[in-house]
Amino acid sequence: MMNDARILMVDDRESNLIALESVLQCFDAELVKADCGKAAIQQALQHKFALILMDVQMPQMDGYQCATLLRSLKRSKFTPIIFITAVNRGDANVFKGYQSGAVDFLYKPYDPTILKRKVGIFLDLYSQKQALEESNCAKELLNQQLQDANERLQEFVGIVCHDLRSPLCTICSTADLIKRRKLDEKMREELMTIISQTSERGLELVEELLALAALGTGKVTLTKARLDTQELIHQAVQESQPQAKAKELTIVKQCQPQLFIHADQNRLMQVLINFITNAVKFSPSGACIEVGCEPSGDMIKLWVKDSGIGIPPEMLPKLFDKSQPCSRLGTANERGTGFGLPLAQELVELHGSVINVASAENTGSCFYFLISGSDTYARSPSFLQRQPSTHPSGGGGARAGSSSHK
Repeated sequence: MMNDARILMVDDRESNLIALESVLQCFDAELVKADCGKAAIQQALQHKFALILMDVQMPQMDGYQCATLLRSLKRSKFTPIIFITAVNRGDANVFKGYQSGAVDFLYKPYDPTILKRKVGIFLDLYSQKQALEESNCAKELLNQQLQDANERLQEFVGIVCHDLRSPLCTICSTADLIKRRKLDEKMREELMTIISQTSERGLELVEELLALAALGTGKVTLTKARLDTQELIHQAVQESQPQAKAKELTIVKQCQPQLFIHADQNRLMQVLINFITNAVKFSPSGACIEVGCEPSGDMIKLWVKDSGIGIPPEMLPKLFDKSQPCSRLGTANERGTGFGLPLAQELVELHGSVINVASAENTGSCFYFLISGSDTYARSPSFLQRQPSTHPSGGGGARAGSSSHK
């Protein structure tokens, strides 16, 4: 039996309720008393019952009237009602009882053995119904979990595609330069080095993503080390150069030397390359992109600024929302997945920071974040007075909360 089962006993005579309680105490069920129809309605509004045993002849509200009202309540609409009555067994009374919602009749004086058998049957039915409902709930929960897992899988596939696109584009662009142009040995060697380094990074990325998939967590972990921000930016720019050259863009580095941070090199490379890739995508041919680092209080700011088409105001709140990634075509009809900035935001958040953006349409965009320095760096008076030049003129700043790839 289900130990949460309740039986409601309704009779205007206390002696009858006590007698019922004595017979039914052998069942693993809570026995609830009601001395009138009104009290029975109140109990049915508060609790769910496996069975209702009800006297017919009661003052103010008889059993038929009470049963009719109980059937109108959502919680007791399908609760079995057994009438226990001393009225005659005429067809009219029986018909009236069934019409009001009864499932069975017992006539006083009733046989305790028959009563217990009937009650036992209804409690078994209640137990089976509860088990079926629990099974259905479990199935619904499982279906929801499968749906959530499928959504996470789709998101993961999107992230994988986006992360692999950057190194693959670099390799394709570099290989195309080698194929189309007559290059001296030094330039050819430099480009082959870029292809080699980018291929290695792509392979590392695949291995990391496969490891995440095998774990089934989707959670990125960090491997932190002391990094020179100038060198970090140099590597990110070097890997992004082929795409910029293909669009005749210039990337200018504005890095204050001797700025060190404690961070995961590969993860921040992903973030910076994403920023630069976006800047390339949304800049017109011949434009300039700035990439830099500088102190900001006790923190170090890393930023990428372009003078491209900017971001529409209505798009700013959606930039980092991975549940509804938004994307648009670049100035040369480049396509995006919508997962780049949400992924970058998560990687920056793992470093204890957030991505900020300042942008205005037809003016440009600046994406930046702050990272704690790994040690104390020298600050000259002129350096402290320097104003950051990372915001495009006329652009409004927006801090990324839980907000997709522009």
